[in-house]
Amino acid sequence: QAELEAQLKVQVAEAWKEAVSHGTLTEPPFLDVKLMFEDVFAEMPEHLKKQQAKLLSLRGELS
Repeated sequence: QAELEAQLKVQVAEAWKEAVSHGTLTEPPFLDVKLMFEDVFAEMPEHLKKQQAKLLSLRGELS
């Protein structure tokens, strides 16, 4: 049991390290926010188009 737990802790730590190497919400590398919308559906639903437009307008106001 203890050996299995130790192995799992190592696996989780390695997976976490790889995941954060791709960026987090607060640390680079930052992904293009458009991917959050465009990389999901073959054709983006209208409600997501509106959300994307709102997000991009807010980002423009903040920069």
